[in-house]
Amino acid sequence: WKKYDRSTMKSFNSGGENRAKKYWYNLSLHQAYPQLFSKLGYENGPNYSDVTVYSTDHYQTNLAPKVNSVEWRSTGAKSVVVSAKGNNFFASTQVSLGDKIYATPADGLILKSNQTFDITTSLDQLVNGPGAIIGRYGVATPLIVGKSPPGVGPCAMEIETADATYPIAGVMSMTITLKPTKCDAPMRAVQTAESDFKATEATLELAKANHAIGLAGASVLEAQARRDEKKSLLDKAQQYLAQVESDLAPDQLPNTTLSPGVAVWQAPIVSVNGSALDLPYEVYHRDGRVQIRVNVKEALLTDGGGVVKVSWPFYRTDRWTSTYRYYRPALGFQVTRVSEKSILISRINGLSFSKAPENLPDNPCWKLIAGDTAIPLRTEACVCPPVDNPRPCQEKKQKATKAPTDSVDKDKPLDLGADLPYTVSATVAKMPSHAVLLAPNGTAYRIDIPDLTDKKDTPSKPIEMKQYDSTWIPITLPVGKVADKVEANGKYLNIQLPAKPDPKVPQTIRVEITRDLTAKTGTLDLTALDKAGNPIPGGTQKITISCSQCTDKGDK
Repeated sequence: WKKYDRSTMKSFNSGGENRAKKYWYNLSLHQAYPQLFSKLGYENGPNYSDVTVYSTDHYQTNLAPKVNSVEWRSTGAKSVVVSAKGNNFFASTQVSLGDKIYATPADGLILKSNQTFDITTSLDQLVNGPGAIIGRYGVATPLIVGKSPPGVGPCAMEIETADATYPIAGVMSMTITLKPTKCDAPMRAVQTAESDFKATEATLELAKANHAIGLAGASVLEAQARRDEKKSLLDKAQQYLAQVESDLAPDQLPNTTLSPGVAVWQAPIVSVNGSALDLPYEVYHRDGRVQIRVNVKEALLTDGGGVVKVSWPFYRTDRWTSTYRYYRPALGFQVTRVSEKSILISRINGLSFSKAPENLPDNPCWKLIAGDTAIPLRTEACVCPPVDNPRPCQEKKQKATKAPTDSVDKDKPLDLGADLPYTVSATVAKMPSHAVLLAPNGTAYRIDIPDLTDKKDTPSKPIEMKQYDSTWIPITLPVGKVADKVEANGKYLNIQLPAKPDPKVPQTIRVEITRDLTAKTGTLDLTALDKAGNPIPGGTQKITISCSQCTDKGDK
């Protein structure tokens, strides 16, 4: 306690009173002396027991959110409920998932207590990471389970392959195969068992040496027994390592609790190019692998490919998240046109033609179907396939003494030899714009054959016409292109084709421009179409229509 003097508005100890107070205490024979100054139970000073004051960082660390377990359950094709258990989930706690922050029940966050909370969210918010808890104290805590639950295998997983069917009605079926990887704990167990086994072997050799010269020491039988025991433990550790590294079963995956005492494996989240696929997924075990079958919308594949991702969102990303680059199989081939008749086909996905997975033991030959012609492709594994052409596919190379002059040498197929595992050549008398590459196992790959780029098409200059004019204009097409129709403003125009078109000479057609087309000023685009209705490259013409009765004061 501290004595307070209201006249001076100060607190003072015994002996700190002024002289007026001292005279008053003496005149009253100490009857007015404050009892707080006595030593009978009152203390005129602080008296604290031992109190430890920690740093702010210590309190922040101990009051930061802590996560013990996280589970999620699907409530629809895209909606899920996330339940977390832990500690220090105080009021004003927020959770960040994906691109959204959950802070109130209106957002989907319900704080049940300091130990639990629930979040209603969507699958897309769980695709790009486990999220984080932003608590009242400390830094944000990852919403991730630090320790694997009982029953989860010691190995991590990764995507081995991702295969898809051709899309039907805009949807294709994709099968994702998972395999085990990174078995650190079993490997360390094998290394420890090997070290113990070598130590017992050294002890056994020493016991045998001492016994041979009659020295006292460890019994040879006891050392042999310990050595055999350590050898048995080493064999079991090696067998277990081989098993977990070669086989991945659904019961080794992260699990979830349906009810007390009932636990099942937890489905992962599969996404393509960052978009989660609709549940449910079909998961099964086959040949030591876990396979997941999902339905993928064709619109999710950008330019025919993308990144496939399989993840268990609230587990360690280095162990339970894997990505795989998927693309349409036909995109693994690159076609280069070297002449009017010859092309080069290269595999750019790391696979060769001679050792391709599509090859059969009794038939390793690939074929190119171009138009009405099927051509066997020469590779290292298919040196001389049967062909209808009497010319053999493998010819002896001779030194050229002079340039070829006869038509037979000019029509000779392009031959690269069989020493290029990733590139083959093909020659067709009339090379189409599309062809089919047929693998030995029957898989057909549709490939696009580009046009020659030796001569660049120069854009034609616009034709200028007056309003309400009518005339015939020419359009010159590239060599080998034949027009069937000409379209402008959604209408087919009258055309005149050459009487005897020469396929080796550019074709020129005449198109009628009527007064209906030139009634409005502006620009008119003409497009030549082939028999299939596709625009012909280089077969366009632009017409500029100007006003015929216009002055600086406006249209009359």
